[in-house]
Amino acid sequence: NITEKEFDLLKMLYSRDMDAETAMVLLHLSKNDFNTIIKKLLENEMLHYITYNIIELTEIGLEYINKKEEIDNNKKTVKELINK
Repeated sequence: NITEKEFDLLKMLYSRDMDAETAMVLLHLSKNDFNTIIKKLLENEMLHYITYNIIELTEIGLEYINKKEEIDNNKKTVKELINK
């Protein structure tokens, strides 16, 4: 299970290329927290290195984003139906 910040990072990497400094600023993370997130996402095979200092999403990471967004959209729809 990943945190909201970890998911936000995955979505950011999916939508555009980004350097670590920019990601840390946008997510309001310290370097240590950022490195911890990267390590966890690498261990969960949601990210992988393509060169020494460049990482990218894996198929697992892409699938996770798509499934989580689908689940979140379904939750919104159910809430809308309940509130009618």
